[in-house]
Amino acid sequence: MIVDCAHYRGGERQREKPLTLAEAEERLGQGYVWVGLADPSREELAEAQARFCLHPLAVEDA
Repeated sequence: MIVDCAHYRGGERQREKPLTLAEAEERLGQGYVWVGLADPSREELAEAQARFCLHPLAVEDA
């Protein structure tokens, strides 16, 4: 489950409500994106891996 997803710029959270992974992907390169996952499903991990180019070993150990 995605528990939070936020975009930060200059050390400040840019929006109060959580972002979707698609919205977070659009903001890459404009600060940083934080995604909090708790007991993610295989589908959620696969989506995060694809959107954020995560290394397979990072996802395997998650």
